[in-house]
Amino acid sequence: PTFHTVLSKKSPDEAITFKVEIKRRLTSHLKRDDIIGAITPCVYGGMEELLPGRTFKVNLSDPDFSIRVETIKGLCGVSILER
Repeated sequence: PTFHTVLSKKSPDEAITFKVEIKRRLTSHLKRDDIIGAITPCVYGGMEELLPGRTFKVNLSDPDFSIRVETIKGLCGVSILER
């Protein structure tokens, strides 16, 4: 339902925007750029397959979605949050 809520507010030619937020605790072996590098292709590839014809762009100031990645030691959690 979340994607449909955002899509209903945007015309088909408007890009859906997102940002990746990272919080690392007790995790020195994972680098921020490595995490972003792993997440971003999933967004572009996975969402374009799910929603063909839509474009996705990064917007750090006012995104439609935030992808939050939190790591604690050897554990990792990922959440997708609407604006």
